[in-house]
Amino acid sequence: MATGAIIDIEPAEAEWTLWILKLLLDHYVIRPVESKKMKDKVNSKLRAANRPEMK
Repeated sequence: MATGAIIDIEPAEAEWTLWILKLLLDHYVIRPVESKKMKDKVNSKLRAANRPEMK
């Protein structure tokens, strides 16, 4: 049952929470941008070689 009470946490628990948030940010924001940049580079080379692009 949710009471809305605020409980104390240990520093390690706060660090773990921040670590999870960092992983989520990396997975959903950073990696897709990096992946798109790499895919664009490869597609540019493929176009220059008159080859079909990656999908």
